[in-house]
Amino acid sequence: MNRHGLVKAQLTRQLSNYKKKTYGNSTITLTCDSDEIKERLEIGLGMPSIELVDGILKKLSKRYNDSSFSSEFEKFSLVLDVFPAQLVEVVDLFIGLETESTCCQLLAGLIDYWIDNAAAEFPKTAARIQGSELMFQQNNDKKKGIFIRAWVEEYESFNFDVEAVPEKTFRYFGVYLHNLIHIEWAYSAMECDKPSISIPDESLVGKYSQNTIYYVAGWTLFSLSRALTIGQADRGIYHRFALEHSLEEQEATEQTLPISLVKRRKRRAQVFSTKIYFDFISFVESVYLDNLTLDMMMAYADGDIIHAIKTAILDSEVAREKFMAICNNEDTTERFSDDEAIKLMKYIMERYANMRGSYFVKHLKGTGNGGSAVDKLVRGQATRTKVITAAASSKAAAEARKEGVKRGAHNEEQVWKSVEDSVIEKSSELDMEEENADV
Repeated sequence: MNRHGLVKAQLTRQLSNYKKKTYGNSTITLTCDSDEIKERLEIGLGMPSIELVDGILKKLSKRYNDSSFSSEFEKFSLVLDVFPAQLVEVVDLFIGLETESTCCQLLAGLIDYWIDNAAAEFPKTAARIQGSELMFQQNNDKKKGIFIRAWVEEYESFNFDVEAVPEKTFRYFGVYLHNLIHIEWAYSAMECDKPSISIPDESLVGKYSQNTIYYVAGWTLFSLSRALTIGQADRGIYHRFALEHSLEEQEATEQTLPISLVKRRKRRAQVFSTKIYFDFISFVESVYLDNLTLDMMMAYADGDIIHAIKTAILDSEVAREKFMAICNNEDTTERFSDDEAIKLMKYIMERYANMRGSYFVKHLKGTGNGGSAVDKLVRGQATRTKVITAAASSKAAAEARKEGVKRGAHNEEQVWKSVEDSVIEKSSELDMEEENADV
């Protein structure tokens, strides 16, 4: 403003115009008509609405090991335990009865309506027709009211104990399922436009990051050794896994494992991981490194990228085979069942995602000057891998790339050095949170 001799009002108008053009999508025109929008939404779901309802209920049920849900769904699912046990059992009752249950038909009808409403109103919104966005929401609210009234009419068909499950609570449960299915429908409709999470064939963990990744491996074992968020009667498998994959400091030293950062942790919390478990955690970190790129962060602009990576790992046959191999290796004293292995893997992935999401991304994105340190770090890892691959085919090209890696090595080393203190601090915070949540 001072440089160009502008007054505040002029600057305000220029800034406003810039923001509208850059962030307000004022130059974008939606060319799809109603039929095309409806088709795209249905393709995004990838299945009939009644099957989507059945899949959502299976995710909600405690009888199924389905982890393919969004972080918002995960938060909503925690509320289920607030409802009476008789009502929670209804979720399992609905599963597999899509065509026979009136309640399931009501829930599927919601999805069909949302698609039709979106197809009708979105073109009007794109054309800047006044009030079109409000009309879309008002239509959904009216449909919600119709759904709830029809839902309550089904109350008597369940023969609930009226003291344990009053009609009012059944109504609230209908509202809960409505909101839950709306969230999952919205995420499902968007998924077709998002790139899938890739699972790399080789480790992308470089030498400068090994101390940190080894520390996190030991920290997850320490968490397993306590399993404070697991009921006491069920902690045995977690304790056993932690014991079988922990080493004494001397053993870790003899195996030349990167233990320097672990030794900085309080002695009672020092856990030295076996090499086989460290290799698995390095594989997990490689998946994060391969997918935490600027393009992927933009594609998952809803902030769900960490959760998406965690879910992809849990759903990956490659990851499951790797984990089963360390659960039941030649040194295992007692085999873990498939169900036990899934529980252990989920627990570990939750802890790793907490550390990755809560600290790594937040810290690395803000580290350094002239761009995202996360992107620099990922590019550095990828370049090193490409150097190894290229060396056999073109010595001259490989040498040139190696020089590039050397120039970037100092920056990469500084990035990971800056991580170490904060990782120790973050692990202590998470330890305290688990102690406070001891069940």
